[in-house]
Amino acid sequence: MAQADRRSVAEEHFDLPAGAFPFASRFMAVGEARFHYIREGCGPTLVFVHGNPTWSFLYRRIIRALREDYECIALDLPGFGLSRPPPHYGFTPEEHADLVAQFLIEADVRRGCLIAHDWGGPIGQWANERHALFVNRVIPLSMKRGRPDDTVMRAYRAPFEPPASRRPLHVFPRHILCSKPWLADIERNLETFTGPAALIWPENDIAFRGKELEKWRRILPRARIAKIANCGHYLWEDAPDDALAALQSHLGQLTRSG
Repeated sequence: MAQADRRSVAEEHFDLPAGAFPFASRFMAVGEARFHYIREGCGPTLVFVHGNPTWSFLYRRIIRALREDYECIALDLPGFGLSRPPPHYGFTPEEHADLVAQFLIEADVRRGCLIAHDWGGPIGQWANERHALFVNRVIPLSMKRGRPDDTVMRAYRAPFEPPASRRPLHVFPRHILCSKPWLADIERNLETFTGPAALIWPENDIAFRGKELEKWRRILPRARIAKIANCGHYLWEDAPDDALAALQSHLGQLTRSG
């Protein structure tokens, strides 16, 4: 854990105040990629994987609350946060999945509970590259309980301040739509999955609505479901206390039977 009286590596890099992301940064080379991650606490392992356009900062409140009872590993996907992609990286979901799998092997994570956050549909290439629209507009507009403060928005903007760094914002979502065969394989595998699962579902998500929830019920009929009212897509920012309570209610069962 980073010392409270000085800024962490990530806080200094992104010019955030001390305490905004008070964790010790770790770095690992996986091939020609360089992963940034944090590894806090001890106990059953939780692996946190963020979506677009966020980084491990998304899970800061949750990790601070859970690290007394769990080992919490949160990584930045290549091109996000402080992680560096390899040369000629395409930011496709297949590439991300392969590198994350290699990262988990290198980090000696043999057993753990995955905590993942997805994102909404893609937006235009021009808007993302010129204005980082996903960060500057979609995050605050998707919140239902209040707007994030200046420090939070600075943390999300900072990795994409240079225009050249914004390519992951539009390439990754675009390839999600172009990777239907790969996604179909994952869905088929999930239909035979018999392990424990849980869905924490914000009821006012602009991208994942009732029909998407019903699809997940069909794919994972044994999954436990917690709905969060008056909450938008970025539930860990919008309703952190309710999201944490829902997660904690599931984790005991998940880690016992996972």
